[in-house]
Amino acid sequence: MWANFLIAANGACTLGGSSNRLSSPRDRERFHHLRSQARAIVIGGSTFRQEPYRRAPLPLYVATHSASPEMKERNPQAHFYDLTPEEISLLAQRECGDPILVEGGPNFLCVLLQRELITDLFLTRTSMAGDANFFDIDALLTNYRCVESERSNDEVFEVWKLSR
Repeated sequence: MWANFLIAANGACTLGGSSNRLSSPRDRERFHHLRSQARAIVIGGSTFRQEPYRRAPLPLYVATHSASPEMKERNPQAHFYDLTPEEISLLAQRECGDPILVEGGPNFLCVLLQRELITDLFLTRTSMAGDANFFDIDALLTNYRCVESERSNDEVFEVWKLSR
């Protein structure tokens, strides 16, 4: 199971309500490359509401306690379930195969990293400052090792693997 995550220099995950404003063209290129290799996308309801998921190139699994008619209308192909991050990720994995790409926000990702369900974390660290959703990603990486690090302009792209 893979996860893609972007974090600002000040630990924020969003700027103006979305992670898109923190993302560079190079980061989006890497993001789309990861998607091209995945079998399904898994997110939480907050990410679905805040980010542009009107269409998804892969099966989209959304963990939410309240899938409103508006959410279902926004993307009729999305699969909405009242499940935990762990449960929905494992469901997507069973139904679609590996790799599953987790694109959820900090709360969603935190659970999966703590349970060591993420095998590969693709992390972009931008030098920009965000304004919300602050998160200490480094505190969750104690059971992971950085196997790749690449600097490009004002960001660092890292690949972390689960150390088992």
